[in-house]
Amino acid sequence: MAQNDLAIRALLAVSSPGGGDKPRASARGIRWHRTVEPRRGERKGPARRFPLREFMTHTNEESAVHLLAIDDDPQSLRLLDDALSQEGLEILTTTDPLRGLELVARLHPQIVLLDLKMPQISGLELLERVLEADPATDVILMTAYQSIETAVAAIQRGACDYLTKPLSLERLRQMVGKLMAEARERQRALLLDRQLIEAFQFEGIIGRSPL
Repeated sequence: MAQNDLAIRALLAVSSPGGGDKPRASARGIRWHRTVEPRRGERKGPARRFPLREFMTHTNEESAVHLLAIDDDPQSLRLLDDALSQEGLEILTTTDPLRGLELVARLHPQIVLLDLKMPQISGLELLERVLEADPATDVILMTAYQSIETAVAAIQRGACDYLTKPLSLERLRQMVGKLMAEARERQRALLLDRQLIEAFQFEGIIGRSPL
């Protein structure tokens, strides 16, 4: 089993477009002070400097990361919930794949765990529809059928990784922990962008003041 898993991963590294990496939001360089020069037609005076930290109004507290697990087996969902419960992670579960799509569209969870074999819709089709609803979602496919073809197809369609059943809880926690860290980095980058925009807008207002 371990050798098969390594073989699949070696093939995925070759088959995944761009090595399987998704484009990520990146934090921009921080300039804590910015010089504001008078604009044409404004009263001239010495350049003014404003510490941007004073105008950062959003809290630095991190929001919880949301994880959605979709599996038609309630026992598997209970196992996932028990194994992954931790501070900073909110877990939602559903046995209905169509209900899962509704939750993705409404709540935009950062992480989705998705079973390959389900009624109504296949896991691969559901994977595509999840990513159509929110391309930024990290999807881990779970399957009881270790198949090179299935694993490659999942990665090529946008899954970030896969797990074979019975699940290795240690590996599952490692995967989710890594994705949580990446999700928090994106949260911090977006928060910083908002803060800088607010700060620059505030500086622009002061820079145009005739006083």
